[in-house]
Amino acid sequence: MHRNSLLQQSPSSPVNSRVTCARSISGPQHDGLHGRRSLCSPQTGGSRLLCSSQVKEGSQRREMSSASSDLEAELLCSICLDVYHEPVLLGCGHNFCYECLSRLWDSHTNGKSFSCPECRVEYQERPAPQKNLKLSSIIERYRANRTPHHCSDGCPHHGQPWKYYSRQKSCCLCESCLMEGGHKAGPGLQPLDEALARRKAALQEETARLRRSQVALSSSLGWLQEAQAKLRADRSRLREQVLGLFADIRNLVAEEEKSVLAAIDREERLEAARLEERVQDLEGKQWAVTKALQKAVSAATLTLDEDAPTVMGTLQTALEQRVGQSITSCSTEPNHLQPAQLTLDVNTAHRNLLLSRDLQAAEWTEKCQPYPPRPERFKLQPQVLCTQGFTTGSHFWDVELTGTKRWEVGATCKGPGNTWVDSCISWVLRWDGRQLQAFQGSTRYSCQAQSQAMTAPFKLRVRLECERKTISFYEIGSEAGQWEGDGQVLHVFNIRLCGPVHPGFYLDHASVRLL
Repeated sequence: MHRNSLLQQSPSSPVNSRVTCARSISGPQHDGLHGRRSLCSPQTGGSRLLCSSQVKEGSQRREMSSASSDLEAELLCSICLDVYHEPVLLGCGHNFCYECLSRLWDSHTNGKSFSCPECRVEYQERPAPQKNLKLSSIIERYRANRTPHHCSDGCPHHGQPWKYYSRQKSCCLCESCLMEGGHKAGPGLQPLDEALARRKAALQEETARLRRSQVALSSSLGWLQEAQAKLRADRSRLREQVLGLFADIRNLVAEEEKSVLAAIDREERLEAARLEERVQDLEGKQWAVTKALQKAVSAATLTLDEDAPTVMGTLQTALEQRVGQSITSCSTEPNHLQPAQLTLDVNTAHRNLLLSRDLQAAEWTEKCQPYPPRPERFKLQPQVLCTQGFTTGSHFWDVELTGTKRWEVGATCKGPGNTWVDSCISWVLRWDGRQLQAFQGSTRYSCQAQSQAMTAPFKLRVRLECERKTISFYEIGSEAGQWEGDGQVLHVFNIRLCGPVHPGFYLDHASVRLL
C-alpha cells in the first residue's frame, strides 16, 4: 500500500483545489487563498471560466474518489482488511485472500471443524476453496485504474514530490502547496516520512490486535463447539440410561405381576382342594345319617303297635341326638374357650412404646425408652408383639384400646424359618381416626360392619383358629372374659401359617391393655 493511500490523500482535497486555482492565475497579487477570491471578480472573465472548469473538475474528482472508495470497500478481505489478493470462494458465497484463509485455518487448535470467518458456516472437513476468476479480473482492473490517482509519489499540480502531511486537512503537501496555501509549521504539520512511519506503526499495532482477537475468538468458538458436542453426547447417553432404567422397571413389574398371580392361583387351588375335602366329608356323614334314619323308619314300621306314639318319641329323641353328634363332629369349634394368657414381649417393643410392669399394657410416648438393642426389636414402626405364639388349637384374647389417631390390632408369624424384617404386622384391623380397615400385608379390605371405634375405650376380641387357618375380629361390649359368641364380626382372614402366630399391636398416640 502506498504512502498517499495510508495518509488518506485525495486529489480532490480542499488544499489541492486552492492550489490548482492559484496556479491558473498569473501575477504576484494572486497567491494562496487571495488567488481563489480573485477568480470570481468581474474584472477577470477568462479567469472566471477557468476557475469554474477547475471547480467542476474538482467536483468530478471528489465523486470519482467517493465511488472508488465505495468500490474499494467492497473489495476488502474481512481478515486482512486489504484489497483481495488471490481471492478464493467458499461454498457459502464469501471471498477471502487465499493466504489469509489458509493462515487462519492453520491456526485452529482443535482441527475438528472449520467455519467461514464471516458467516460461521461449519464444514466437517477442511474445504478446498476455488479461485474466483471473475473477482480476480475485477481487482486487477481496479488496481490498474487506481494507480494514477492513489499510487503517485508526487503532487499532480506542481510536479513535486510529497514532503509534508497536514493533520488538520488530512492531506499530503509538496513545497509549493505549503507556500501557496499559507500553511504554518506546528503540531498539525509533519514530515511525510515521519507521518507515514507513525501511520504504519499504528496500523501494524491495530492489525496485530485484531489478529490476536481473531485467534482468541477462534479458540473460544472451538471450545464452545466442543462443549456443545459434549452436551449433545451427554444428553443422548442420559436419554439411553433413562430408557433402559424404565425398561428394567417395566420388566420387574411384569415379573412381579406374574409371580403374584401365580401365588394367587396356587392359594386358590389349595383352598379349593380343602373345601372339596370338607364337602366330601360332610356328604359322607350326611349319607350315614340318612341310612341310619332309613333303618330306624323300617324298624319302626315292622314293630308298630298300640305304643306307636312312645316309639315315635323315642326315635325322634335318638335321631336328634345322632344328628347333634354328627353336626358336633363336623365342627371344630369347642363348646367352651378360655381367654389366652398373654404378656407383651419387651424385646420386640419399639423405643417409643412404654410397657407396664406386668407387661399387660403399652402406650405411645414421645420419649424414647432405654431398651437394650435386640435383633427382633422394631426400629421403624411403633409396634410390639406378645411373647406367646400359637401353632395349634383355638384361642381368643380381648383388648381395650384408647387413642383417636391410629392403632392396629392383629397377629403375625414369627419363626426360625422366616426372615424377620421391621415391617407391619401380617393381619391387622386398623383404626386411622376416621374408619376401620382390615389389612393383610399391603392388601386393604373395607370393614362392612358398623363400629363404635371412634369412642374410647374400644374393646376388641381376636379369635385364632389354627386348624381352620382363620383369624377373626369382633367388637364386644363391656363384658369380657369367657367366650360368649355374641360379638359383632368386623372381619375374618384366611391365613397361611408359616410359624407360631404371635399377637401384635401398632400404637401411634394410642394405648392398649390386655383384658
